[in-house]
This record gives sequence, structure tokens and C-alpha cells, in this order.
Amino acid sequence: GVSESAILHLLGVSPVWDKKDNVVDLQPIPGMMLKRPRIDVLIQTSGLYRDSYAKVLKMLDKAVKMAGALKDVENFIAKHSAKIELALLENGYNKEDAKEFSQARIFGPMPGAYVHSLQNLIPSSGVWDKDDEIADVHIHHNSFAYGEKMWGKSLKSAYKSNLKDVKVTVHTTSSKIYSMLDNDDMFAFLGGLSLAVKKESGDYPEVLVA
Repeated sequence: GVSESAILHLLGVSPVWDKKDNVVDLQPIPGMMLKRPRIDVLIQTSGLYRDSYAKVLKMLDKAVKMAGALKDVENFIAKHSAKIELALLENGYNKEDAKEFSQARIFGPMPGAYVHSLQNLIPSSGVWDKDDEIADVHIHHNSFAYGEKMWGKSLKSAYKSNLKDVKVTVHTTSSKIYSMLDNDDMFAFLGGLSLAVKKESGDYPEVLVA
């Protein structure tokens, strides 16, 4: 729950627990207590996490929408949603869809997909020449949106618009059985995401492993 807690903290949202310490709801942290802006997030889920913790992803989607609707402090979720909505309108979406899809912050592979395409592509250096090619493949395979009202909807335009404002990418680890160079997770997931940010924003993000 550390990664999920960090996401809620950035958004300025707190869990609500019942008497058995189960999370049953969410509530915003008031701006006068938060005393800082609400920070936007882009959540990249794996296929395994998506299928194992669907309830958690829906909770995080609820948190994003809850935080984005608040006006008590500077709100980067709301600012970015407005930019994404405008981009979607320019791409031909109607007002209702553009409004809804602009709030999507959880993306991953299509339903039923698990293996990341970059795990095979990157070692095959003879079939690609530029980093942008890798970024395009990452975007193609990971631009499916998840949340309370949508599950695995292809939203490449919304995903690319989200990437434009990413400043930091983070890959979290939950085991010490293997390290950063022991498997392909780091370059396939964190590397692919970071290259996608570079392609869409023009700048490399700060890259962290936690």
C-alpha cells in the first residue's frame, strides 16, 4: 500500500477506515490543512496489478476525480484535465466524452494482456533506430484507460496528453529477491514510460526507483 498511499498524498486525499481498519471510502484533505497544491499523477498499471487489484484502481480513479473537483488550493489535476479536454476536443471528441476522458489517469495494457512488448523489442536493436520508435510502441500497448466508468478503453490521445505534463517517473519495487538488473522490468516499464514522456513533452523526466 505504500505506492497507493503516496498517490493519495500527492492528490491530497485521505482514506476512510471502518472499525476493522478496512478502507471503505475516501475524503479530501482540506486545503487549509494541506497547505500546498494538489499534485497530479499518471498511474501506469501492469496487467497483473490490474487483474489482482481492480478494486484499488477504481478507488484511485475516484480519488483523482475527487481531488480534481476541488478549488480550495492550487489544483494541478484540474489544470491538466482542462488542457487534456481541450486537446481531445481538437482531436474530434464531443464535449461529453472529452470531459469524461480528460479525467483518466490510470493506463495500462489492453484487457487480457500482460507481457510488455518492449521486453522483446529493446534487445532486438537491429529492428529499430531511434528512441521515438520505442516510445511509440510503449504508447500503443499501454494507452488503455481504467477506472470506475471505463475498463480497458483505448484512449491514446488522452494518454499522450497526460504524458506531456509528466516531470518525474517512478518505478516501485516490493521485493529484494531481485534487483534492477536482474530482469527486464526496469527498462521495459520504467524505461519505456520515460521515453514516452520524452517524446511527448520534449524533455526527459527525472527517473526514480523506490
